[in-house]
Order: sequence, then structure tokens, then C-alpha cells
Amino acid sequence: MDKCKIDRAKAKVNADAYPNHSKNMENLCIDVDGRKDKDTLLYKESVDKKNPKKNLHTIGCSLHQNELPFRALFKHLDGTTKSPTTFSGPLGKLCANDYHNLPQIAFSAVGNPLECEFEDKDSLSSDQRLIYEYTVGISRGKVDPRFVSWKIGPLNQARWLMLAIRLMCLWTRGTYPHNLSTKLHSLINFIVNVYAICWFDIKKHNKFHHQQMYIYNMIQRIQKQPTEIKKITLKNIQFNAFALLPENILFSMVKSDELEVREEGIKRILTIRRGEPAKKRLKKIPMINFKALHWTNLIDLSVNGVCEPPLTQDFSDSELESSLLTGEKLDLPDFPDVERAVKLVTEASQCVYSFEARHRHILGKVLCQQLRPAFSSKGSYLEHFDSLY
Repeated sequence: MDKCKIDRAKAKVNADAYPNHSKNMENLCIDVDGRKDKDTLLYKESVDKKNPKKNLHTIGCSLHQNELPFRALFKHLDGTTKSPTTFSGPLGKLCANDYHNLPQIAFSAVGNPLECEFEDKDSLSSDQRLIYEYTVGISRGKVDPRFVSWKIGPLNQARWLMLAIRLMCLWTRGTYPHNLSTKLHSLINFIVNVYAICWFDIKKHNKFHHQQMYIYNMIQRIQKQPTEIKKITLKNIQFNAFALLPENILFSMVKSDELEVREEGIKRILTIRRGEPAKKRLKKIPMINFKALHWTNLIDLSVNGVCEPPLTQDFSDSELESSLLTGEKLDLPDFPDVERAVKLVTEASQCVYSFEARHRHILGKVLCQQLRPAFSSKGSYLEHFDSLY
């Protein structure tokens, strides 16, 4: 491939994308990885102080939110990590070995196979397909022979999906001491009945306004776990569920497909506008009601400091009241809740310097992805490369 041709095409896309982009930067979103990231929250606070008019909407990554309770449980049962790729506990050390070439044994089935069904299997990557097949197989008592010998990727603390697959491989091969069977069974039970099912729920609908529903469904599944596991994982959710900040719940209520939920969200926003402004914006996750019967009741929206979502502030009272009367949805942005944006920003910071240059690079990359057709293989991409630009 001619690198100069690629560079010219990228420059052209960047030049075309920037002028067409809206320059209204009043309302921005900051995406965090779903844990108490002090650096991110300090950055958010500094931006709020320097420019009070620029509202930052704090959202979390659903995939990280899903893996944090699993991570907390594994740390409790097996111990802490030693390095980015190794663990200090006995189960973590066993998972570092490759057992995929060994035959399956007769193992105890865990979970309900009907809860693990996922229709669009062709859209899954190799790792995703592996955790799907292992989850379904463990719930049925036997993993599909076509996938059981697939090679599993190496351990990495940035990818807890690999650890879950390796733990399930360990369970189906029986290559663990008898004294670890209770701990391993607890982890497998959590992976199959909570972690994996929630992961595929997120895969089906990866929009931010669905994230509160994911957390609610996760809590309902955790409630069926043993008492010790419930205590560990629910505590982790309390401190890391950024999606349950009041402004995020209000935004999701207004974006909801349920008319009653939308109406309730708009009424609360109008009440906030007509009441006395909050002296300080609530930045801490309120106490979660783990016994709630609907995701809108996970927190108390009447506590002090609840503010209007930044992304609804551009709508007038008359527009909100009109939406309330007609039942029509407000024209709000529809953005993903996974951390792809963080990866793109990191790539841009490594390629170019200054805010404007990074912004151009990101816009050009997004536009390029939209213009580029999808191919089933790399070979097809090479065949049609000359016609792409």
C-alpha cells in the first residue's frame, strides 16, 4: 500500500470533517472506566471551576461496570494481583497455564441455558464467542466440541474477560486441587449467572441511557447469589456506579422508550427548574436502594443537590411541556456507553499535538469509519483498497 496515498486521504477527511462539526461545546461528556478514578474526577472538578458554563456529564463504561464486581469477588476469594499479567493466589496461578488442549471431564452444570442465548453470534469476536460457548456449555453440562479446544488469550488485568474464560476452562478440565473447588464453584456460579449474562445484555444494546437498566438487572441476579458474594459485589456497585448519579438517571428517564418513565423524568426536570437552585451539584453516588422494583427507583431523586442533566439544559420550558403533552421524545444525543471514545482520544494524543489538532484527528477518524464500507475479511479489504478513496 502507498503510505503517502493513505496520508493524503486522511488529511482530506480531517479537512472535510472539522468545518461541518458543530462548534457548540457548552455541554460535554466525560467518560470514565466505571471505578473511582481520582485523576478523572479531579480533572472534571477543575474544568467545572475554570468554566462554570461548561457542564461535564459524567458517564461510565458499562463493560467496566460489569467487570468490577467480578474483579472484587476474585480479589476476595483468591488474593491480589502481582503484575499486569499475573496473580498471587492459587487460582490465578493455575489460570496462567494453558488447558484448552486437555479433554473435558464430567463437571457439574451451573446456571440456566435459556438465560445465555444470544442470536447474533456472527458479530462476536473469537474471545467473545469463547465466553458465550463456555457459558452455554457449563449451563448444559458440556461445552460444544467445536469450540472447546480453541486457544484462549493470555491473562491481562485490562481484559478480565480472559480470566473468566480461563476459570471456566479450569472448571471443565478439572485441573485444580480439591481444596479450591468451593472457591472455584463460587466464581463459576457468579460468571455464568451474573457476569456473562450482563456482558451479552450490554453487547445487544450498548447505549448509555440503557445503563441503569443493566445495573438494575445485575443487582437482581446478584440478589440470588450467596450472602457473602452479595455483600462483596453490592458494596462494589455502590461506590462505582456512575450511571446512578441523579443527572444520569434523569437523562435516561427522558430518553426512555416507556412513556410513563419519560413523563416522570420531564416533570422532575421542570420541578428542579422552578425550585431553588442547588447550592452545590451532587457529585457523589447516593445510597442505592438494592430492593427497588424498577431502575428509576434505585436512588432517591428528591435528595439535596440534584441538578438538571447538562444535555437537557438547552430545551426551554415550553419544549419540555410540549413533549409532556404530546408524548414525543426530545431530540437528545444517542451515544454509546463503552470506552471506545477513550481509546480514540488516547490514539489522537499520540499522533498530534494541541487540542484543535486532536479534535480534527478524532472527527476525521469517526467520519472515515462512517464512510468506509465493511468487509468480511482483510483479504477483501486489500482487493477493494483502490476504490475506498
